[in-house]
This record gives sequence, structure tokens and C-alpha cells, in this order.
Amino acid sequence: MIGFARYLHTNGGIMYNKDKDITRPKDLIGKRLQYPGAPGPDGTAIAKTMIEADGGTFKKGYLTPVNNSFYHTDALLNDKADAATLVFENFEILEAKSQGLNVDYFSLKNYNVPDFCQLIFITTPEKLATYESKLKRLIKVTQKATHYINHHLEDAIDIYSMFTQTDVTNQLNKDTIKATAQCFTNDLSMSSDYYNDLQLWLKEVNEIKVPITPSLYFTNQLLFSRYMKLSNTPSLYLNDVHPKNRTHDHLT
Repeated sequence: MIGFARYLHTNGGIMYNKDKDITRPKDLIGKRLQYPGAPGPDGTAIAKTMIEADGGTFKKGYLTPVNNSFYHTDALLNDKADAATLVFENFEILEAKSQGLNVDYFSLKNYNVPDFCQLIFITTPEKLATYESKLKRLIKVTQKATHYINHHLEDAIDIYSMFTQTDVTNQLNKDTIKATAQCFTNDLSMSSDYYNDLQLWLKEVNEIKVPITPSLYFTNQLLFSRYMKLSNTPSLYLNDVHPKNRTHDHLT
């Protein structure tokens, strides 16, 4: 599989009940952590990285895994867990607060976890080549839709609610839609540096064995009309010029 456009970027991480004496990631030690797939490694990998970024030490058994599927708010509301991951600012945080929970969250990006609360379009390398023109049209439609949402939010909400039969008189529904609308991205591209950092973190927490070239699983080639032309010509970037061969012309 290969990604070819990002269309949503929200904030998220570990939601915690403030009434459980949790104020920083180190306070998660000894607590119950809800995450889908528990007691598998995914949720504890996020917590481990955050705890260590906060100056703590993490060892196996320092957390009690809880599996309440994707029902994070329910797990905290019914005292099945003290914290939950992965949650999104535009969804679970709003949901939990609407139900009276005293919650906050530790953001991935603030505690050394790659900021992977993003949604992308994916396909196969074969279909990327075969359906290039159709995929480019999909990208254009996505960009136009995002532009419309940004400039006509209330109209966009009405269209969405009619199409999905969502009751927007419900305040939580309305708040969630509005918060999510702010997460659609104008820039659909992503950097190979981001994906390299993500895969190095996955290797660090033993989720993968060997990193690969990031361009093999995400490409910007459908987003920029001169992408292929540039890749087929000698690079003019400063970093590609050997220091010994740099002249004044390279620096201006």
C-alpha cells in the first residue's frame, strides 16, 4: 500500500481522568489504561514513550491494560480505566466532557510520540499508476470541499446532516462536526522526514523490525504537477552540492 494525500490532521493522545491524581505522563504509572487490543503492545507503547519523555522510567507491568474496544469515554465514565488511548481532541474529549467527566489529555506531539493523528488516502502502487487521472480528480474534489467547508461552515454542516441523517440539534453532534471541520487540511502533502520518524519510533517500540525507504509508502507525486520533472533532473538544492564544490553562486 502507498499513501498519496493527507486530508485531516487533528490533535490527540492519552485522555485521562483528572480526578485520578493524574497531572503529567509519569502519573500514569500504576494506573489502568484503556485501549483497543489490550493487553497488546500498542497502547503501552504510546504511554511508555510519553512517560520516558516526562523523565520517568517505564517497565513491563507498570500499567494495567484494559480493553473496552473503542469506547474510551465509557471506560472512564464507568470506572473501568483511569486513562484511555488513542483519543482525538475533536471527538472523545468533547464526548467525555459532555458527559460530565473531568478530563484532559496528553498530546502525542508534546511527549515524543510521532504526531500520527492524521488521515490519508491510500491505494496500491499498481492502482496509483493505472488510475492516476482519477486519483488526481479525487484530490481536486477534496481540496474544493475543504475550501467550501472553510468558507461556508454552516451550509456544509446542513449538507452533511441531510446526507448522513445526523441530528445537529444535538449539541454534542454539532460541536463534534464543527471541531472536525477545522481539522481538514489545505496542504495534502506530507514529508518523508515525518514518515521516517514514525517508522523509527515503531522500531524503537518493537512494532516493526526493519525500517524501509519512506517514499515507498507515501508519495506526493499526484499533488505537484512538476513532481516527476524535478525528480528526473539534477538537483539544485544546496544540500546536494558537496561542501568543497560550493561557490558564492550556490549561496545566493
